[in-house]
Amino acid sequence: VRVVVIFGFLALLLGIFFSIIIYRSLTKPIFRIANAASALSRGDVNLTIDVNSKNEIGVLANSIREIINSLKDKSETAQKIANGDYSTTVNVLSDDDLLGKSMIVMKDALEKREEDLRIINKELESKVEERTKELQNSLEAESDLNNRLTGLNVALNLSAIVATTDLKGNI
Repeated sequence: VRVVVIFGFLALLLGIFFSIIIYRSLTKPIFRIANAASALSRGDVNLTIDVNSKNEIGVLANSIREIINSLKDKSETAQKIANGDYSTTVNVLSDDDLLGKSMIVMKDALEKREEDLRIINKELESKVEERTKELQNSLEAESDLNNRLTGLNVALNLSAIVATTDLKGNI
């Protein structure tokens, strides 16, 4: 009986020991995945998930890695678009990829607005050039008129001198 009790107690201790090992082997990766998901929800995509299980936990870890990689790709693409590179390709992962589709709409709209601004800018430059020519022509006409008036003023002054001289009888 004593031997049975001792073996029973040892079996119980081994059961507790293995239960703790199994518990830790399951909870540690789940906590790592949960921490990564929490950081991801705050916008942090510079994450690595150190879980390499072949079970359901490993499948979950791989799914979170795919989300992280997708968001990193979208972030890099958004930065290129923000810098004016509209030739960059937005990767749409599926028909359900709302973010990818929205980024394409955004990229196309920004590209269109930039082209509209180029057209408006050309029109404005043309109008400025036209107005500058008009002002130059006005200045030239004003300068020409000033020269004529100066010449006329000189002629009138000479005529006044001659007339004054004639009236005094001094020629």
